[in-house]
Amino acid sequence: QDGINVQDNFVKTSGFFAISAPVADSIGEFNLTVGGVGADAGFGSAQVTMITQRGANAVHGEAYWYQRTSFLNANTWFNNLSGLATPFQLQNRLGGTLGGPVWIPKLYNGKNKSFFFFAYEAYREPRSQPRTRTVMTTSAEQGLFTYTPTTGGGPQTVNLLNVGTIGSTGIKPAINTGIMSIYTKYVPQSGYTDAGCGSGDGTNVRCIALNLTGINNQTRYTVRGDQQFGSKHSLEFVFSESLYNTSPDFLNSNEPAFPGAPWAGGQLSTRQLFVWAFQSVLSANKTNELRVGFQRA
Repeated sequence: QDGINVQDNFVKTSGFFAISAPVADSIGEFNLTVGGVGADAGFGSAQVTMITQRGANAVHGEAYWYQRTSFLNANTWFNNLSGLATPFQLQNRLGGTLGGPVWIPKLYNGKNKSFFFFAYEAYREPRSQPRTRTVMTTSAEQGLFTYTPTTGGGPQTVNLLNVGTIGSTGIKPAINTGIMSIYTKYVPQSGYTDAGCGSGDGTNVRCIALNLTGINNQTRYTVRGDQQFGSKHSLEFVFSESLYNTSPDFLNSNEPAFPGAPWAGGQLSTRQLFVWAFQSVLSANKTNELRVGFQRA
């Protein structure tokens, strides 16, 4: 982007991983090369190059807001079977761009000399994902397990806490109330289901179907400035920043087991790109460009 490598320097196996994900309306020109890549394009058999939009003598801008909701979405099959509501979805994408000459009333008129461009976009998505968790039933939490004898007859229930003692101490086992209070705080005590519950036995171990909530927020903006020195020299500066917050990380199953339960984390990142360039037209067939930049993530 703007002559600077924006590929992730740690994950180079896929073009999917890039430092820069610019707002579409901030790009004034892009080029895709799939063969015969020149030495100035860097590494790889295919290259995508992007140039940030620059301001002009006329002021141009736009503003937009896109929204997508779950109002018309179909529910999942297992949610319907379990009586759960449609997973909540609300996507908001809003932003705008503005570019033109630098103009300070009564002080400076940058027409034909100084230009600016600014782009901003905010993406906000409260998320909801359907999940199925395997849990003990309320009776199993108390040590009461039900089984069907192999010798025949109907189901029978046994209290495992009364079956034996702890080693040779003669002490009967007991439920740790401190641990169990934490368990029951987060694990629902009703709403069991056997739909899609391959690891349950339908009696002691069943499943809970639920919708886990989270967020997927992105904020991206780009600032560009250009200064023309006569007809042969020009200076440009571009700064882009992207802020990401996906919590919890549903993609990698880094999520809470149950609503309100602790979880390990999400995906948080701040990605920046700085570019400076000085361009000169030396003659009818000679140009020179000095370009410096760096990425940070």
